[in-house]
Amino acid sequence: MHKLLRINQGIKSNQIFSFNKWTTIFEYELLAFWATKGQVFNLLFLYPILNLLFFGVGISSFAPKDVSTFGTTNYLAFIFPGILGINIFRTFSHVIYRLTLDKRYGLQGLKIGAGTGILGYILGMFIVPTMICIIQACVVFMILIILSPPPIGCF
Repeated sequence: MHKLLRINQGIKSNQIFSFNKWTTIFEYELLAFWATKGQVFNLLFLYPILNLLFFGVGISSFAPKDVSTFGTTNYLAFIFPGILGINIFRTFSHVIYRLTLDKRYGLQGLKIGAGTGILGYILGMFIVPTMICIIQACVVFMILIILSPPPIGCF
């Protein structure tokens, strides 16, 4: 009878700090990302460009032309970190949504129970969004360079 009753012993420390099979989780996340081909272009290029155009170019028309923000930067360079923050917030809120779905439908327990450590699971879930954020930052930076006026005394 003793062997029939299993006692929940919890998660062991070697399972928590394990990076086993994180590549499997990464492959699943990459496949899930590519499964939505229509959103790939929007997520990587369209959203960052539209954020910069609406918040940067649209609002910069109301900024005074003769005085630059903080005396050394123009308005587009000033809002660059904010645009990056908006993109990062959008991307990682999607990660939280996916983690919630995994937990709700029992996929998180299956993945961790199959030998993926908790840190490996988290690493696998965050690699694709981190790459998305890096690509978005590069796109925003390139558009910022194109739209920014040259510094005074450049020519």
